[in-house]
Amino acid sequence: MSEKVTDETENSESKAPEKVAIEGKLPLTAIDIESQKDMESGRYHSLRSLHKWFAARPTPAARLSVLASAYPGDIDPDYLLKLMQIGPKAMDTNISEYVQKRFAEPSGGKTLDEHYGYPNPNTQSPTESELDDFLKTVKTAWGGSIPTVLDPTAGRGIIPFEAMRYGFPTKANELNPVPSLIRTCLPPDGYRHSLVSATQLVS
Repeated sequence: MSEKVTDETENSESKAPEKVAIEGKLPLTAIDIESQKDMESGRYHSLRSLHKWFAARPTPAARLSVLASAYPGDIDPDYLLKLMQIGPKAMDTNISEYVQKRFAEPSGGKTLDEHYGYPNPNTQSPTESELDDFLKTVKTAWGGSIPTVLDPTAGRGIIPFEAMRYGFPTKANELNPVPSLIRTCLPPDGYRHSLVSATQLVS
């Protein structure tokens, strides 16, 4: 019996990549700037507006934790930021430097979207092509299947929702009945739903 369990564990572990992106170098300054923007009234994840929660997490940080925990090896900073919808659509390189430069400059009375030159990432999702390419890489590295994201203390459900947005099978648990009920009301086919369209269903 113990030999069988050991074999199954070894087989399961062999399907995981030796290293994932969260263990390497990431464009944390640009993501931290986006997290600061996320905490401003009216810009944060729509789920935060549904009920009070004592441990709010910025959506960019939650999105990063999901993507970088599954992507194998090192990840190109520009590729990651574009996948997270950070930076102008037409920009393919030096996105982190661009965000930091905008952060250091006065806005001159412009809105954040106008000043930074791209819309609130919370309202944006990757294209079908971007998502297909990302999931293909992840699936290959994880032995032919997309890993399941498990959040045992999900709170408002921002991590599970972001995981669903990017196509991950997702399981979440929360003892508090209020967020549990809200997550139950969210569409079960969250796969590839944008944040705006999905949250409108329960607002």
